[in-house]
Amino acid sequence: MLFAARVQDIMWALYAVTAFTGLASAFPQPLLGNGLTRRANEEKAGLGVELELGKVTIEGKKNIKPEERQSVKGAKIIPLNFKPPPMTNWVLTAEVTADDTLRIYTEAIVDGTKNKVGDHKTSSIGEEVFKYFDAWAPCSKSKCMVQIEGHDNLGPWEVKWPADPPKVETLKFDPQVTTAVPMEGIQKLLADWKTKVPSDKNALVGSPGSNAKELKILRQDDFKSFTKIKPSDVDAEFLGAFTLLTAYATLAHTSNKQDGPKKIIPIMPRTDFVTLYSKYVEPKIKSQLGDKTTLLQIVQKISGQKGDIAKQVFTWTGNDKATKPKENWDGRDADLKSGKLEVQKFLGHLQGDDKGANKLDLVKLMDKTLRNGQIGGLGDKLEQTGTNKVAPLFELRELAPIQGADLGKKLGEFEDKVIAYYAGKFDNN
Repeated sequence: MLFAARVQDIMWALYAVTAFTGLASAFPQPLLGNGLTRRANEEKAGLGVELELGKVTIEGKKNIKPEERQSVKGAKIIPLNFKPPPMTNWVLTAEVTADDTLRIYTEAIVDGTKNKVGDHKTSSIGEEVFKYFDAWAPCSKSKCMVQIEGHDNLGPWEVKWPADPPKVETLKFDPQVTTAVPMEGIQKLLADWKTKVPSDKNALVGSPGSNAKELKILRQDDFKSFTKIKPSDVDAEFLGAFTLLTAYATLAHTSNKQDGPKKIIPIMPRTDFVTLYSKYVEPKIKSQLGDKTTLLQIVQKISGQKGDIAKQVFTWTGNDKATKPKENWDGRDADLKSGKLEVQKFLGHLQGDDKGANKLDLVKLMDKTLRNGQIGGLGDKLEQTGTNKVAPLFELRELAPIQGADLGKKLGEFEDKVIAYYAGKFDNN
């Protein structure tokens, strides 16, 4: 959902900066996943939602090249001979499957730069999405054509529905949510994921996955052997940040060439690890680090891993011809060529030099160079959570599918849960 987007809607008028440039541009900027662009500081956090509808596919001319298919990702879809119902802060776009088929399908993107947590409009947007597809579906009885903006050369584009006529109320939409989440909320989401809490108890928890059994939810006692870390500092916020960091380090070996580390856990940080570490972790372990202890040693100890995690690797598809980032690190070119990054290198550069300076998020830089820059792609972005606190942004993935008839209800539950987290209510009652 990241680049090559051609969404020429009102969203393009947003003053936004992509994760790749960091510079203001007068040109339309692509959506950064779930309708989020790099946003200026705001009083309210946004709530972006991606609703993938894989059963409604789109076919263009024959023999479209793989790179041409990829270029369609994120482009705006305009149904022909169809007067759409209202669309409040969302847009219909094209998505492409991650497998070798590169099948093009539809998704609705709720714009997180406009849809704000606490405005209580997310539910009505979900209802709009359902009404839109329900009104559009009868075109399945004849040739159902669309325009994909910026890609007329690959058309004409025809929509293929799963049935004639399709029952939109039973079609399943696969959701993802991007919003600011307090670190206490991240700790709770990871714990709920590990213990397989169902989505009707926590709407934001990812579906059970094989990696959950390897995930360790950190507790205060895990830090006892590090005597210069104050027990009072090991609070829920600190534990959420450290559990997330440790999860990426210990589960790095589960990443793969196709997805990179994106699917290690169903929580992907859009704010980078340097910001997470500097704000939530480093201030509370600084005395321990000054005692000739490394971040790697702390992670190794508290993780409970029997094997050495230092040489475990994050994996992407290597590319020695990719445009190299301006940031340099030891073995950078070899890492990019192989598509492999050792955990010890990731944690070492995250910790920085002897003075804690010159920190780098190598996972972000590798992902930006070799894939699509989603992990940490929003840099140091933090948003207000309705109190005096700010929180980093995360993409919450692998959420339970939603039937069309339930879109309004379920999207409302997403917002309600985020509001509860902002109020410090982290239980599932």
